[in-house]
Amino acid sequence: MLTYSKSVIFVELKERGQRGNEWVKDAEPQLKTSIHYFEETSESEKYTSKKAYITNKEHPKFKSSQTGRMQRFFEETGYVLRVEARIIL
Repeated sequence: MLTYSKSVIFVELKERGQRGNEWVKDAEPQLKTSIHYFEETSESEKYTSKKAYITNKEHPKFKSSQTGRMQRFFEETGYVLRVEARIIL
């Protein structure tokens, strides 16, 4: 978890050794669990910008768009999900 000013960012680092986007599918529930526990604390109220990143050391390569996954993630958690190689602060 990274924090600064009014922003909180949860990060799940993965190896991309798996085929396709299996590494993303593996990371998503882990992020949701961490966010769930964090949101149960009063600390979460301090942040107005809430993001989550699934990342690896290589550039993500997908056969399909992650747009649907990112939209569902936001609807379920209130956090903006990005699947990228770099974290933009």
